[in-house]
Amino acid sequence: MNTYSITGMNCSACSSHIEQLVRKIPGVTSCEVSLVTGSMVVEGNASSEKIISAVTELGYGISSSKDRGDQDFLLKLTPDLRASVLKFIFSLVLLACLVYIATGHMMFHLPLGSFLAGSPDRIAYAELILASVIILINGDIILRGYRGLVRMMPTMDTLVAMGVSAAYLYSANRIALLNTLLSLGMHNEAVQILPDLFFESSAMLIEIVTFGKILEKKAQGNTTNALKKLLKIAPKTAHRLDTMDIRPSSSAGTNQHTEDINADELQINDIFIVLPGEYIPADATVLEGVSSVNESGITGESMPREVAEGDSVIGATVNIDGLIKCRTTRTGADTVFGQMIQTVKKALTTKAPIARIADRVSAWFVHGVLILALITFTVWYFMLNKSLSEALEYAMAVLLVSCPCALGLATPMAVTVGSGKALNNGILFKDASALENIGRIKYAAMDKTGTVTAGTPEVTSITSVSDISTKHILHLAGILECFSNHPLARAVTAKSGITPPDTYGLMDEKMTELIKSVFMDSASSGILSIRDFSEVSGGGVQALINNHRVYFGKLDFIKEKVAVSQDISATCGEMAR
Repeated sequence: MNTYSITGMNCSACSSHIEQLVRKIPGVTSCEVSLVTGSMVVEGNASSEKIISAVTELGYGISSSKDRGDQDFLLKLTPDLRASVLKFIFSLVLLACLVYIATGHMMFHLPLGSFLAGSPDRIAYAELILASVIILINGDIILRGYRGLVRMMPTMDTLVAMGVSAAYLYSANRIALLNTLLSLGMHNEAVQILPDLFFESSAMLIEIVTFGKILEKKAQGNTTNALKKLLKIAPKTAHRLDTMDIRPSSSAGTNQHTEDINADELQINDIFIVLPGEYIPADATVLEGVSSVNESGITGESMPREVAEGDSVIGATVNIDGLIKCRTTRTGADTVFGQMIQTVKKALTTKAPIARIADRVSAWFVHGVLILALITFTVWYFMLNKSLSEALEYAMAVLLVSCPCALGLATPMAVTVGSGKALNNGILFKDASALENIGRIKYAAMDKTGTVTAGTPEVTSITSVSDISTKHILHLAGILECFSNHPLARAVTAKSGITPPDTYGLMDEKMTELIKSVFMDSASSGILSIRDFSEVSGGGVQALINNHRVYFGKLDFIKEKVAVSQDISATCGEMAR
């Protein structure tokens, strides 16, 4: 399977023409072109040279994108609109002048100035010049339209090009008649020609189409926001151990030299360290150290996973509280995170069944509109004996009202936007057909209820095994846990309402006499002093509160510090289950 990047496509008819042409190349078994992402996936044994040559002859740009990275993929989906917006604004100013000259003096009797007032030929030439400049600025649409017509593969741009050209050429022809009347001294008759000029219509049409294309590209760029957010969590750097200094150590990273490199430079079997709070740069096996890893972004599990020597860790997950040394097992696109990115990209580039139907309809849509416009002109001009300008106006309306084709543009855009919205909510689709099929689901059965959560643990209950109330237990726990970044610590802190600034010189009016008698002495003046805070990886936290050592953490961690009765152990075990 080979992937190519296609430029110059503007509607589903473009993608359909490319697909039809490439499928005819010997050796090609399947071809799929995505209008939204500008990519083409070809399967078969046909040479890349033949495929590139065929697409180039159609007038589209094509390049092989086998090695295109994620950032390049995003750039492709997020086009630079600055040049298009500048052209649009400049053309809009000229269009305002054109409309003022063409209709302002007739409809609203606005002044034209001494140079134009009373001179129908000057008015006509001013309209001609302004319309010509606007069309030249946006001439790429006209060129693409006629290129498709010459190759007998008309697109939406063909409809625009024919409508603009018909209005422009007809108006230019009317200027010739206007000059003839003026040369004969028929000034009033020449003035009557001015309303038949369609320069402002041709210029306004191409300006509206240009604005529509800007909106389409803007919407296309917005669909990548979710993918951008996903790529932001990808680790940027890794602390790789010097290959000449990989030796056993009692503490991971102690007395060992590291070099900071780009995460994508890691190779299999490279050894790196991960500091607390950092993202793990690649899939790896833990060699030394004990820590907790937050994998909620990858697995959906809200509870952190304890890891130690011999355990595997996943890239793009967060090392919470311990320093660990790891050996790389998978890198780049082979990692779990890399496969997630590839899944998202595939969902953005594949087509849903409804999109294939839309492509088939769009492939014949332009031909149908051209035939219908010709029939309209014939009926009004030859059968109803209307004037040439009136018949041409109706034929133009048929061409222009069909631009752009909503079916061909909205369908692939809806699939792309849907995939992006799903990703924002933590849902990945392997392909676009799954996105379409899910709309028919009536019931869903979940066999892993623990992962269908908000991804954030919460405190649900508190049990006291002493004379201290649960309210004050929570208060003390919050004071300790507010210094930790562990997900469970943040849950306790959120429940208690304590924040780190509250713990410095805290005049604790909420504490009962029992708490005060334990944690405060006469010299403290009611001030709660917190010192020597430390966090034990995989265990818990501890600190001195007014010279009293307080521990908070797992049962095994607490048992190492104080005696715990069997009844209390049983209560903890039941709550853990």
